[in-house]
Amino acid sequence: MAYSKTFLLVGLLFAVVFMMSFEVSARELAETAQTQRSVEDGYGHGEGHSRYDKGHGGDGDSNH
Repeated sequence: MAYSKTFLLVGLLFAVVFMMSFEVSARELAETAQTQRSVEDGYGHGEGHSRYDKGHGGDGDSNH
């Protein structure tokens, strides 16, 4: 009888740890997806150009 209680306790502990790790993984995935969406929506769908980009070359001075 003691072995079955120990087995049940270890199984319950494993289930709790598994559920906690699943919650953390889901939260990290949601944060990553949110960050990726905000980068794509705010800066030209991930093309790598900043909104402060003044064109190709130069220091951004429009009087060349």
